[in-house]
Amino acid sequence: MMKLRLFTALLPEHRLLEDIISLQNACRRSGMQNLRYIEVENLHVTVNFLGDTDPMELPALHDILQQGVSMLKAPVFKPAGMGVFPSFRRARSLNLLLEDPEGGMDLMFRHLDGLLKGAGYPGEDRRFRPHVTFGRFRSPRGETVDADMLPSLTGDMERIFRVRELVLFRSELGPGGARYSPEGRYRFGTE
Repeated sequence: MMKLRLFTALLPEHRLLEDIISLQNACRRSGMQNLRYIEVENLHVTVNFLGDTDPMELPALHDILQQGVSMLKAPVFKPAGMGVFPSFRRARSLNLLLEDPEGGMDLMFRHLDGLLKGAGYPGEDRRFRPHVTFGRFRSPRGETVDADMLPSLTGDMERIFRVRELVLFRSELGPGGARYSPEGRYRFGTE
């Protein structure tokens, strides 16, 4: 049986997507080479990676996520700057880094990670660093990036965004990059 490659994510609202497209264009103008820009419909904040999952587990997974998310206040985030992962000497991705001004995103991550581990999913060994990846370097070893080449955020990007739902995505890898399709949507409880 074919397994589903799943992850949970938050979707940026339309105004932030427009700002990210502007950042992509600024990076193109700055001469950044060997970079593949993420298509707007694939921009997201990854929360939990669930890995390969049997499709028969989907109903139970939907219940876990629905119950878990309905208990949480809708988190907020604020753009905090540009960054690369894992380092400027071996950059693999170009990212919009996010602040968690109320601590709700970290709380959400830890809560969901605990629920998923309790249900047998692998869980995360990493600290949650909210970000939106909007470009990937083509070199498998990564690229050296000069921090001065990264565009600055404009004052327009300094607003706070509230996230209304968590989305469960299926990821399908292909030669042109990954394609993501939603498998479930879960609204946060209290506003």
